[in-house]
Amino acid sequence: MKNTLILFFAAVTLAGIFPARCLAQDSTGVKKKPYLQVKYINENGFGRVHFKLFTKQGTQNVPVRFTVINLFLSEESKWGMMGNITTDTFGEGAVPLHDRFAKASASMPEYHLFGSAKDDPRLEWVQTFITIKPATLTLSLYQQDSVKYAKAVLKERDSTGAWIPVQGVNVDFCVKKYYTPLKGATTDENGEAILQVPDGLKGDSEGKVTIGTTVEAPERFGTLIATQEEKWGVADNQASLMEKLVSISLIAGVWGFIIYLIVKLFRGKAVAQNQ
Repeated sequence: MKNTLILFFAAVTLAGIFPARCLAQDSTGVKKKPYLQVKYINENGFGRVHFKLFTKQGTQNVPVRFTVINLFLSEESKWGMMGNITTDTFGEGAVPLHDRFAKASASMPEYHLFGSAKDDPRLEWVQTFITIKPATLTLSLYQQDSVKYAKAVLKERDSTGAWIPVQGVNVDFCVKKYYTPLKGATTDENGEAILQVPDGLKGDSEGKVTIGTTVEAPERFGTLIATQEEKWGVADNQASLMEKLVSISLIAGVWGFIIYLIVKLFRGKAVAQNQ
């Protein structure tokens, strides 16, 4: 299914289907004022920084595509360089944080991250900062007396480097596949938020469900996400059948489009030869 979707979107991209509204070169040569949004996301222990670059046209946000955004930690230098991205057709992109970031930030009580876009001749120079407190969100699933529970644990790193529990933060739970929201919970003095998972959740063809938990604290921790999979659901054979039908339909559509292009190409050549 995943490979089918990749093939489908690749075909759409090759067909030249892009957003109609995007930043074009100003004929007057006047540089436009850009706006750069930055968001830190940590999912299951893997961090990334997401950027969104746009200009304003009246009340509308116009995405700026194909612009390089550099990500720095603490300072704009070779040492502080954490990577870069080129914005996509929606003016967005994400820089994954790998071993270099982990080593550089290992002893930091806070992450001072900033993105910079200054080499685009269409734009004025723009730079945006965020400060993030190092934190971890873990999720465990367990049963007690035949009752199912999901337990999220939130911790932050203090100035000594120790990981301490965080109290009083709201944690959202959901069933990830169907984005079914469950009740939220607030962390206690141990940094724990525990939720009883209801019975009868729809799973995949094997009854597996993925429980997800999220902490949204953009000005403190960013977005923290943790997921776990367990056979706690009701097997949904219909969902499996639907996935197969969608997969077959996408494959047929992609190959049909490719065959159409080939036929059109050969017809064009034949017409040209006859002339």
